[in-house]
This record gives sequence, structure tokens and C-alpha cells, in this order.
Amino acid sequence: MTRLLIACILFFYSCNTTDRVSDKKHIAFKFPTIVHRATFDSIEQWNTNGINEVFPKFSGQYRFTDTVNFDIDIQGRIIDEEQYRWQQNAHAFDTSSSDGLQIFTDYATTITSKRSPSDKKGSTFFPVYVVNQTNEPKIFDAKDNYVFAIQEAVDTSSRNNWYAIEARGRDFCGNGYFRLKLLPHEFIAFLMPKYSGTDTTYLRVRIQNGESVIVSKPYRGVISPKQFGVTKYHP
Repeated sequence: MTRLLIACILFFYSCNTTDRVSDKKHIAFKFPTIVHRATFDSIEQWNTNGINEVFPKFSGQYRFTDTVNFDIDIQGRIIDEEQYRWQQNAHAFDTSSSDGLQIFTDYATTITSKRSPSDKKGSTFFPVYVVNQTNEPKIFDAKDNYVFAIQEAVDTSSRNNWYAIEARGRDFCGNGYFRLKLLPHEFIAFLMPKYSGTDTTYLRVRIQNGESVIVSKPYRGVISPKQFGVTKYHP
């Protein structure tokens, strides 16, 4: 009788433990509520005559339930002084990794925003989210107010191969690098260019995050076939 009672207790405890672990693992990311009220008198179209240099605009770091406001400056969670120093020392060794981070693209949403603070016109973007659905903190690298991301597209005239339609913007100095500790059930939000053109094809977002590369699932989007060509640089 005693053995049977112990077995029942252990079984009940293991079931409860499994349920708690399962619940923790099954907190899924959902697109956040977006605040976007900025309007512009005119729109500056993106260049579609070749590969664009891009500086994808970093919006901030959020919890899964947060609202993302694309009309204000970078948002972030409250951190202490030690965490701040760690974030600014982007080149220091750390045992944390970025393995397990995922990219979610919301191409159906259009955000009109400035490419740089000095711009008077708006340009079209769409939101992208780098998500930590794991149970461990992950590292995310960035610089100044942008992330290291580009878009690639399928060239249907070239055996359906993937090619870059964007290039990482030139780094004018070695300063401004920082890193974020993305806690479980947190995400990074940023904006990618949304083009106009004659071709509808599959696209994807590729991010260089330290020594790791993260690639999103394909999504349908619009481009110009000229974007597969290299734009001539005139200094």
C-alpha cells in the first residue's frame, strides 16, 4: 500500500512538472499592436535600379505583450548600470549565444517613416521582429540606430536562385556598436524597406548577428528585376 501511495504521488508530481514546463515552452510570439500615426506630405520612393545600401532602423526591445510605437525614438527595457556597461562593450567575450533566435516578417503592414532624422519626406517600410522563444537569454548585436540586415529575393529568370537586393550600409567609423540581452519571451523590432516594382516574388530577411546568420521564412513581395544588378558607386 505504501509503495502504491508513493508511486501515485510521484506520478502526480511528474504530471504537474511536465505541465509547467510545457506551458513555459508554449508561450508563442504574436505580432504586437502597432502605433503609427506619422504622416508625410510626400513619399520618397526607394531606388529600384540596383542593389540598395540599407541601414534597417532599430525600434527597440519589447516583451511579447508590448505595443510597438514606430513614431518615437528607440524604446528599451529598464536596465541597471552593470547591464548598460555590458551592452555598450559589444566586443567583450560572453558565453551567451544567439542560437534559437527567429525572424518574423510582417510584410502586409506598411509603415511610412523617415530614412534619417534630417529627411523631410517619408519612405515605405514593413516591420520585422527578432524573437526569443527559447528559455534562455540570447545576444543581439546592432550599431547606432540600425541592425545588420538585408533582403534577398528569388530571381525567377535565373533558375529561381536567391540573390541579395540590398547591401549592408558602409560603416563610416568603428564606434557605436552595442549588444542587447534578449530575455526569454522578448523581441527586437526594426524596419525594412518596402519597394514598388513590376515583379512579385519570394523575399527573405538575412541578419548578421555576431558570428551567426539568421534567415527568415520566405514571404511574397514586390521588387524590380533591376534590383538584382549592382549599382555603380560614384564617390
